[in-house]
Amino acid sequence: MENNYQLSPFHYEPMMKFETIINKKPKEIQIQGNEMSILRALAKYKILNKHCINSCVKKEQPLKRQKASYDNEINLLFRGGYIIKYFYPVQINGRANTVLYALSQKGSQYVLSKNIKVSLRGDTEGKIPVFDTVSALETATLNSWHTRLSECYSPNILTELYDYVTESTDEKNIVIPSFFYIKNTESHLFNELAVAAIVFKKERSIEAEGSFINTILAVNSFLYTNRGVYKNGFIVILVESFTEMERASVLIQSYSAFSNLQVYYAVDEYVNELSPLEWLYDAQNDEESMTTQYTLVNMMIQKKERK
Repeated sequence: MENNYQLSPFHYEPMMKFETIINKKPKEIQIQGNEMSILRALAKYKILNKHCINSCVKKEQPLKRQKASYDNEINLLFRGGYIIKYFYPVQINGRANTVLYALSQKGSQYVLSKNIKVSLRGDTEGKIPVFDTVSALETATLNSWHTRLSECYSPNILTELYDYVTESTDEKNIVIPSFFYIKNTESHLFNELAVAAIVFKKERSIEAEGSFINTILAVNSFLYTNRGVYKNGFIVILVESFTEMERASVLIQSYSAFSNLQVYYAVDEYVNELSPLEWLYDAQNDEESMTTQYTLVNMMIQKKERK
């Protein structure tokens, strides 16, 4: 397996920055059902690519009404000034340019007028956040995973949490980025799976690594505290390549507190093409040979015991 294989739709190039594209001369448009579904999705997830938008809209509609694509509705909302674009002009190793969509200030005000909650990511003045490149890619990575699981396992989802805020035992708020409690119909041994997902930080800095470790601690605390309710819990780390998987696994295994952590990895290149929980990886580092061994794990039919 080639360690540097790289076709991630959310690959980060440190020297490249997102371009924000705003329609400064919006037209009057009529918002109907499909457009409203798009606005609801962006209100919840903050920033999405077209694939995720299509998935969210289809989930709200009966099969007979679903369209192959909602590109026309997305373009209409942009012409009307209700959404903005984030364009990442990078083409490397066969990966296409990345285009993401978010609510504009006008779009936010419109959905609020319809009593739809808008996630403002902690902005106290009620203004739509302007994403930097790293936060846009990391949020899009998480959203790709979350919307895919919601789409793929919809009939068997018992609990779904997104950006869920809860209190820990020391009364500090814990944010759970993505969590699913899924009924597993393919296994007689593990009837339910509790799946929490975290994005591996794209920046290489002490601060980014510290934030990543703190998020793992918080999510692991949530899983442990709720182990009586959500059984068979584990954490999935979302990475953009096998190189990043190795970096993440080395970092996690350097902390003795994580020696019994149930953690697996998902390469975001594969998320939208497959059943995600059937294509997870276990990564183990051999200090003597300085290599990382990857094992493909199908969580729907088996679940490894803690070592």
